[in-house]
Amino acid sequence: MKKIMRVILLGSSIFILSACGSKVTKEVLEANQWEVNFGNDDEAKFIADFSDDVMNLSFDTSSLASEASNEWEEIGEGLAKSFLGNMSYEVKYELKGDSIHLKNKGLDLDNSFAISKKGTDVIFTNKKNKDKTLVLKPQKKDKNKKAQKKERESSATTTTSLTKSSSEESLKQSSESESIVNSESPIDSDSLPINNNKMKTKDLEFTINKASIIPVGEKGNEYGDVPVLAIWYTTTNNSDRAFSPLAWVSYTKVIQDNDPNKVNELRVASTPDEAFLNDQSAEIKKGGSLKSAVAYELSDETTNVEIKISDYFEKKEAESVIIKLK
Repeated sequence: MKKIMRVILLGSSIFILSACGSKVTKEVLEANQWEVNFGNDDEAKFIADFSDDVMNLSFDTSSLASEASNEWEEIGEGLAKSFLGNMSYEVKYELKGDSIHLKNKGLDLDNSFAISKKGTDVIFTNKKNKDKTLVLKPQKKDKNKKAQKKERESSATTTTSLTKSSSEESLKQSSESESIVNSESPIDSDSLPINNNKMKTKDLEFTINKASIIPVGEKGNEYGDVPVLAIWYTTTNNSDRAFSPLAWVSYTKVIQDNDPNKVNELRVASTPDEAFLNDQSAEIKKGGSLKSAVAYELSDETTNVEIKISDYFEKKEAESVIIKLK
C-alpha cells in the first residue's frame, strides 16, 4: 500500500526526463510501446504509447507487488490499483531532429528535451537538468500502429456488425437453455449472453447490466492494442461500511481460461465509459446503488470469461458468472 501511494504522488513529478546515443525517428517511437523506467525498480513502471502527435502515458499496475498484510489493506490496494489503472496523460509531442518538445497544459508541461538511442532503448534528457534520465525500453506489439489504424478503418463496421449478430444469436440460444439470466435483473438486449448477472457477498451486491467486446480504436478502447471486454454494472451497498463502485475490482477475479499452465487473470484496462468517471470513487449509502463500468484486456475473442467474486470477510468463495464471447 505504501508503494502504491508513492506512485500516486509520483504522477506530479512525472516529467523530470533524460539522455544518451543515436538518432530517433517518429517511426521508431510509434512502432513500439515503451516501458518507462525512472531509475527506481521499487516503484511502478509506466507505459508510453506514441501515435500521430500524441504520447499517451499510463501506469503499469502489474509491476506493483502487493504489500497487504490483511483483508482491509488488500481491498485498499485493489482500489488504488484501479485508480492508477484508469489514469493516463495525453501529451502532445513534436519531434525535430535530436529534440522532442512535450506539451500538456494540465501538467504545466511545455519543454524541449534531447532525445537519443542507446542500443534499443530511447533516452530523454531534460536540457535544464542533464543529470536526470528517463529510459524507455521497447515492448513488442502484435501489430504496428499504422497497420492497426488501416485495419480499424476498413473493418470497424464489419466487426461491430458481426459482434452484434453473434451476441444476438448467443442470447437466443441462452434463453432456450437451463442456464439463463436472472429474470429479476434483466441485462441490456445488446449484451453478450451471461449465465447469471447478479453476485452477492455479505456486504455488497453486483448486478451486471451489459457486457460487450470493444474492438481496438472504437469508443471506449481508443488507446488500447487489444480488444477489451467492457462490463457495465451496478453496485449496491447492503452494509454500514463505506464502499464505492471500485469495490468491484477488489472483490472480483476475471479469468479467461485459455492457458494450459496458469490461471489467466485478465488485466484491467482504461474505463470504457467516461459517463461514470465522477462516481467511480463515490461512497454508496447503505441500501443505495451506483452504476459504473470496467474493462479488461482480452487474450482472445472466443474463450468465455469467468468472473469470480470472493467475500474476504466470510473467507469463502461466492458466486461466479460466465460471459459467453461466442
